Amino acid sequence: MVKFFKNLRLYLRFRNAVRRCDELNAQPHEGGEYIVANICGNPYIINRQGFRGLRTKGLFRHDLKWADIYEKRVTEKRLKLWLS
Repeated sequence: MVKFFKNLRLYLRFRNAVRRCDELNAQPHEGGEYIVANICGNPYIINRQGFRGLRTKGLFRHDLKWADIYEKRVTEKRLKLWLS
């Protein structure tokens, strides 16, 4: 039962992150499209410039590429697959 609630809480965190990401992308901004990345089981709303800055600070592995994160981004479609 505890595992169910942990998974539900995690799903809700990702769903809220995807909604917030859509809101950020709807507003005019510089730096490219925001995406929701699943890093170590936590949702991160990040764009390419932010990723590059955090990678140089050492928060992400130095060999982690933007293309890898973008390919595995979390979307509404992927969230629906998690529920099925």
